[in-house]
Amino acid sequence: MTMHYLTPSDLANADSVVVGYDDLLSTFFVKVSHSSNIRPTVWVGHTKPREITSATEAIAKVESHAHIPGGLLRALQDDHDKAAQRTHAERNKVTRWSRTRVEN
Repeated sequence: MTMHYLTPSDLANADSVVVGYDDLLSTFFVKVSHSSNIRPTVWVGHTKPREITSATEAIAKVESHAHIPGGLLRALQDDHDKAAQRTHAERNKVTRWSRTRVEN
């Protein structure tokens, strides 16, 4: 599964925001958490196939918790559209987005 770490917009409420695509479940997923909590604030797309079917829907679930970089939608769509053609390493790529640039 690909994982895109985003910059949280309010560290008091979330210090980790991840969105990505799980090719085995054919679903996008989101996870918003804070290190002071045992359970994630938001965790959707990790239990059943096709739980989140679009990149736009995944972004909508995290946009109140993180800064959404301009290239994220395209990156998530590519994760989905090109999963079958990618190597194992490419399908499991981790990307860290700052507010201004991508840090691979």
